Amino acid sequence: MTKSPVLLRRHRRRRLLALIRALEATNVTVVAELLVVTLTLLFSHRTKAARHKYCQRNQRSLVRIGFVGSAEKAIRV
Repeated sequence: MTKSPVLLRRHRRRRLLALIRALEATNVTVVAELLVVTLTLLFSHRTKAARHKYCQRNQRSLVRIGFVGSAEKAIRV
């Protein structure tokens, strides 16, 4: 069963508030390190997703001009 966008937002907000409450008592250094790790992971995921999107677009254009398979193999039909 998929959750509605409203429920997902509400759940995400609740989770964020719980995280903020948990972090209130912790050291500023720990919070800063956690933030750096989170941002690094987010950035690497976005880079990977963008690369995947670019590869898919490249594949579609190869198919459109008459090539099949991966860009490296590029076998003519």
